[in-house]
Amino acid sequence: FRALQEHTYGFSFGGPIIKDKLFFFVNYENYQRTGLSYSPVQFVPGAADLATILAAAKAYGIEPGGLASVVESKQQSFLAKIDWNINSNQRATLEYRRTDSSAPNFSNSSTFTQFTSNAYQANRKYDNITFLLNSNWTSNLRSEFGASGSKYNGTASLYAPLSPAIYINGVNGTDAVTGAAKVGALDIGTNVSYQLNQLYTNDYNGHLYGEYSLGDHTIKFGADVDKNGYSDVFGQYYAGNYAFASPAAFAAGTPNYLRYQQAYTGGADTVAAATYPYS
Repeated sequence: FRALQEHTYGFSFGGPIIKDKLFFFVNYENYQRTGLSYSPVQFVPGAADLATILAAAKAYGIEPGGLASVVESKQQSFLAKIDWNINSNQRATLEYRRTDSSAPNFSNSSTFTQFTSNAYQANRKYDNITFLLNSNWTSNLRSEFGASGSKYNGTASLYAPLSPAIYINGVNGTDAVTGAAKVGALDIGTNVSYQLNQLYTNDYNGHLYGEYSLGDHTIKFGADVDKNGYSDVFGQYYAGNYAFASPAAFAAGTPNYLRYQQAYTGGADTVAAATYPYS
């Protein structure tokens, strides 16, 4: 059984701005889902070891967060549109769309538990604007001109300030299902793959198409231009990754594993960035 609440609401309305000439339309939708995590806690750390870990994390300046049980996903969609009957031979449309969604991402297993500081929120933000002009110049000549631009932001959000990833083994606890005693691990701090992780794209398009009717023949012509850009920043272990054999070792500051990756020049983010223009 999974506790679940889903809510969807929205509105749409439209009408003439100028009778028989200029019209508008607006639509908005909002979806929210609240329920238990798709990756629920299966290993519950014991009170004594948990207290040791939380106290040490505080001393190191790390915000571990907590155990996620109920999580929330959201999505909002918005559309605004203008239609303009310029005259009997020309019509223009201007349209704007936005989609903004977010969903939590947690990863737990029967042998380790992830605190919220080690999880992240996946975000998807998309904006698009489009202009279209259809024209009948003569009974034989017709054209379509269009231009559009869009941008996308897929950069994840953290639930706690950036810090090294901390893996603590040898944690005494219990199985959340059976209640049996067991030894597992805790993950706190920023996930190694999201310590430096950004994604942006943009796309621009323009076109001009035409048709000319010549007796039994139709001549078609046109041009299309595209320009795309991609920016991807990805640096694993940017803030470091420490592993400890036990809560006591974490409190003592004696890791048995360390991995840290930054540019030789002193941590310049541009070294981990890739930019791909295309047109």
